[in-house]
Amino acid sequence: MAAIRPFGEALRSRFPQRKIIVSTVTKTGNELAKKFASAGDIVLYVPLDLSFVIRAALGRFKPAALVIAETEIWPNLITR
Repeated sequence: MAAIRPFGEALRSRFPQRKIIVSTVTKTGNELAKKFASAGDIVLYVPLDLSFVIRAALGRFKPAALVIAETEIWPNLITR
């Protein structure tokens, strides 16, 4: 999580009107993400990589972009 903090800050600087959604796998990662998040950002645990769950999550949040860091591979998320 700490490794992508500069990237998140650059995104926030470039697109200040956008919310940043960070999903984490571990409790530690989630706590760090909450620590670094700005007002309006969303921090949550990554949804299960099941097609119907991913479809629901993407439908709810409608992300403009997806950035995968720290080698997390989620086949259903990537193909949606």
